[in-house]
Amino acid sequence: MWSSFGDYELPVMHLAPWDEKLAVREGALHVCGEGCAQKLQSQFMGNVLENRGRRSSG
Repeated sequence: MWSSFGDYELPVMHLAPWDEKLAVREGALHVCGEGCAQKLQSQFMGNVLENRGRRSSG
C-alpha cells in the first residue's frame, strides 16, 4: 500500500498484491490483511479530510 498524487493533484491510495519490487519502494507500507488495510485507509482518508479543511480555512 502506498499513496501518491493523481491526475487531478489529489492524493490517491494504492493497494496491490504482494510484490518484492513494490515492497522495497520508499513509502510502501506492508499490509498484513483486511483489518490492517482498513485501518490504513481510514487514516489516509482522515489525513485527506484534515488537510482539505486546513487549505479551505487558511
